[in-house]
Amino acid sequence: MNEKIFKSLWFLVLTLVFVGISSYSWAYKPDLRVEGIYLRPAVNNKCRIWIAIANRGGPISNAEFNRIVLSLLQDDVSKVRGSYMLKYLDRNETLKHPNSKVYVPWNAILLNPGLYKFGAKIDATNVVSESNENNNIMPPIRLRCRGGSTAALPDLTISGIRIGRYCRYVYVYVKNIGKAPLPNWVWTHHSPKNPGVYLYINGKKWGGKSIWKFDPSRKLQKPGGLAVFRAPIKRGSNNTIRILAVVDYWNKLRESNESNNRMEKSLKCSVALPDLTIKKIYLDNACRVNVLVKNAGKAPLPNWVWTHHSPKNPGVYLYINGKKWGGKSIWKFDPSRKLQKPGGYAIYKSSLKVGDAKTNILAVVDYWSKVKESTKSNNKKRVVLRCKSLPDLVVSSIGVDGECGVSVGISNIGSGTIPYKAFDKNNGVAIQMYNNNKPWGGIRLGVVDPHHKLSKPHSSIHFKWFPDANNLKLKPGENKIKIVVDANHVLKEYNENNNVKAKGIRCLPKSDVGLYGFVKIGKNKRQVEWNTSITLTPSDANRIKNGKPLFYVYFAYREYEGVSTPRFENEVLFGSEVVKTLWSPPLRPKQIRFVAVPIYLEPKNGELCFKIDAKNTVRESDETNNNGCVTLKFRGFEANLSTHGAVHTIKNKLKNNSLPGGYNVPKEKPNMVLPGETVK
Repeated sequence: MNEKIFKSLWFLVLTLVFVGISSYSWAYKPDLRVEGIYLRPAVNNKCRIWIAIANRGGPISNAEFNRIVLSLLQDDVSKVRGSYMLKYLDRNETLKHPNSKVYVPWNAILLNPGLYKFGAKIDATNVVSESNENNNIMPPIRLRCRGGSTAALPDLTISGIRIGRYCRYVYVYVKNIGKAPLPNWVWTHHSPKNPGVYLYINGKKWGGKSIWKFDPSRKLQKPGGLAVFRAPIKRGSNNTIRILAVVDYWNKLRESNESNNRMEKSLKCSVALPDLTIKKIYLDNACRVNVLVKNAGKAPLPNWVWTHHSPKNPGVYLYINGKKWGGKSIWKFDPSRKLQKPGGYAIYKSSLKVGDAKTNILAVVDYWSKVKESTKSNNKKRVVLRCKSLPDLVVSSIGVDGECGVSVGISNIGSGTIPYKAFDKNNGVAIQMYNNNKPWGGIRLGVVDPHHKLSKPHSSIHFKWFPDANNLKLKPGENKIKIVVDANHVLKEYNENNNVKAKGIRCLPKSDVGLYGFVKIGKNKRQVEWNTSITLTPSDANRIKNGKPLFYVYFAYREYEGVSTPRFENEVLFGSEVVKTLWSPPLRPKQIRFVAVPIYLEPKNGELCFKIDAKNTVRESDETNNNGCVTLKFRGFEANLSTHGAVHTIKNKLKNNSLPGGYNVPKEKPNMVLPGETVK
């Protein structure tokens, strides 16, 4: 009997334990439910929908919580107005915990005053295994919006997201588009959940920063204010980065619009890199292989390309008919660093010569792949080249001589000789000139090169263009000269596109300097005309020294053509001896220059002559007016050479623009020469 009672009690205990465990397991499952839906006043006389959601069961895992969907129903259970992921509404993840409840705003909708029917459904996709699946829906109920507050509120929004140039930073632009300032506590109250910007990069939480940290100057406080949050990111490659930025992540601010607090963008992260490429492989006039290299990238080449010298340095390497030939480093063939800048070009000029046979040439830049580039597929180029030894005539120079004639240089820069028939004076190579696009004469190569100097490769000749033809002299001013060699295409050349050369050359007009007026001599300033004579007596001398009388001679010269002149030299001669040399500064157009010069003369009859521009420095239209002479005769000096009175020095008498003897100079032409000085 006792044994039966014991077994019965034991069975009862086990049953109660099993039922308790089962009840505990069932009761500890989550139980999500919608417990209410309300309309609360919002700005601009509108209403916002708020939904009360509770978890009356056990905890919810992270995986389940991130997939829960909340749907808004309107008018009927089957009509879904919109859906949100719960993790974006419950950012504090309150509902993950047992017996929790939150009120979430439906920010996407603002209602005008009136009557509405709204309901809600939590876990619309049945992600969570719940203890009761029947209370997830609240059917639409009647709600009335009676209008909201008209008070102005701030409104933070993400106005833009971009990635920096080198993919090192992401920039988030935050703006206050509301009509009210942000409250002061945003900057004065520091806590982990302060209003700020929070980032998700490629779906993973990255972190963020509070407004008071990235906007210490309070630009966002004023309506319309803009601030930038810069966040460092891992330097990426050419991949797409998905960025989600959320402002006021914890919903601490009361805003006029909560629906514009986030922005998601997929941005291309393109790191700027250089890009070396072979643009062209060609032969020069001597049949040598040249390689044109370009930096087609968006970034410069690094400095070490020029500073670090090693056998495997970046350069250009050549293969000839499949065999290695050699090459040269960039720092050697581009010492001026033209390739360093994006878009820069440089030419590798090799010593490899190509003959008449077809030659397969492969050029490779950065053979050892030392430079990190945006594209590697364009580092090679292959061409087939063949070189025939041909002449190549070019116009090497165009100039102007002192008489406004044109001087011409012709060169054979090719590797071949010019045949004899090209020098034929009737049917050979023609050279044609144009002046301001009008034909200006032509001549055969055989006329200007009678000795056939140009028949040899790399030779040149220079000649004057019809030196005896006055009608082919250049007019003063600018002249646009164009010369075409082999204008009649008689000669087969290596390059037919370099036969023309054009150049603007200037022919300076001629000036004319010459004597002006008459000569005045001595203390009494006795005037004498050119090519006449004058008799001088001791009373005309300014002083006598060492047996020689001193006379002041006054003369003038000018510029006649209205063209300025360079500096030039004048001479005064007595007999055949130069007794005075005077340098004249440059003359302005039509300028007259007056000169006074002291001269010691032997009291012997002879000619006193004046040479203007004695060394022919000035290019003149008339040289006949540069010289002038007067004949001097002396009388009465034999008895007076030692008794003539002393005279004050010339500088003491040069006062008030006057010279000894009362020779007054017009004030507008004060350029006088003191003894031993030069007019300035």
